[in-house]
Amino acid sequence: MSFVQLRIHCAVNGAPFYRMVAAPLQAALRRDGNPAWTLARGWQHGPHYLLTFDGVAPARLEEAQALAAAFLVAHPSQPVDPVRYRAVQARLNALEAAGIDPDVIAPNDTVALQAADAAGLAARYESVEQWRSVFDTEARLRALVIRRWLEGETHERFVAQCMLLLACVYPPVPSGDPARPAYDGFLSYHSNYTFWRHTLPPHQRAQVDARFDGDYVAMEGEYRDWLAQLRGALAQPAALLGEAASLLAERFAAFLALARRDVIHARSPFAREQVAARAAVSDFHSEFFYNDDGTAYQFSSDFCAYRWLLNIVYKAMPLLNIAPLRRQQFNHALDRLHLAHPEDVAALRASLG
Repeated sequence: MSFVQLRIHCAVNGAPFYRMVAAPLQAALRRDGNPAWTLARGWQHGPHYLLTFDGVAPARLEEAQALAAAFLVAHPSQPVDPVRYRAVQARLNALEAAGIDPDVIAPNDTVALQAADAAGLAARYESVEQWRSVFDTEARLRALVIRRWLEGETHERFVAQCMLLLACVYPPVPSGDPARPAYDGFLSYHSNYTFWRHTLPPHQRAQVDARFDGDYVAMEGEYRDWLAQLRGALAQPAALLGEAASLLAERFAAFLALARRDVIHARSPFAREQVAARAAVSDFHSEFFYNDDGTAYQFSSDFCAYRWLLNIVYKAMPLLNIAPLRRQQFNHALDRLHLAHPEDVAALRASLG
C-alpha cells in the first residue's frame, strides 16, 4: 500500500480541529472501508498535526487538505516565538536524535502533503513488522481521541482512567518485596517517573517532590473516585472507557504474541544490547534492570508487551493536551494510589476479567 502524510502546521491543539477536520475525515474514510490512518502531534519544524494514511484514495486526500485549509482560515493560531522555539527544538532534536535542522520552523497555519513508504516510516524501528504494530495501534487510539474531543474539552480524568486500565491489563507477579508487593503495570509508572526524576538537578528534584506530593495529597480522594468509576464504566462496553479497556486488552494480547516471536523485546525499538552504563542510572534501575555481573536483565514476554503498549499510549497523550510534566505527575500519583489502596485496584482487575 502507498502511504501519504499530511502535515498541518498549527500551534494550538483544540476542539475546532477535531470537529472541523478529524471527525468529518474519519466519517468519510469509514464510508470508504476504513483504511488505516494515524493522527499525532509533532514538534519538528514547528508544532503540527501529522496525519499518516495507508492506501487512501486521492479524492479523500484532496478532501483532507480542503478541510484543513478551511479550519486554518476559521481558527488561525498564534505563531510560536521563533527564538524561544528554536531553543526548544534544538533540545528536543538532541534528546530524541530526530536529525532535523533545529533552525528551520515551517510557516504557521499551513498544510503540506508528502508521499511516504513503509520502509522509510519504519527506519527508526528494528523491522517493518515492529513499526506496523505501532501504526495499527495508533490508528485505533486515534478513533478514541477524536471521540473524546467530541464529548468534551478536558481530558485529565479520561487519561488517568486509561492509565489505570492499562496498568491492570498487566498480570501482577508476587515480588516478595514489602515495599512493592507485586511486579505489575504500576511499577512501570514508577520506573518512568524515577528515570525522569533522576535526570533533574538536585534542586529541581526537591521542587518536584514537594509539588507532586502536594498534588497527590490534594487529589487522592478524586483519584480514588476516578478509580471507582471505572468498574461501572466497564459494564458499558460501548461507552468510551469500555471501548478503551477492550482496545488495551486486545493490543496487550497482540503484543504478547509479538514478544514471544521476538519481534519486540524490552529495549525495542533500540537494539537489545543498547543499555546505559549502570553507574549512570538511578538506584531503582540499577537494581531492577541489571544482573549482578552488570549485564542487562532479560525481561519476560509480558513485560516486553506491556512496555511496548505503554510507550504507544504515552505518545498519544499530547493529542489530549497532557503535557510531559503532567504525565509524570500521573505516573507518580497513580503508582502511589495503587500502593495505598490495593483493594480498589484488585476490584478493578477483577472487573476486567
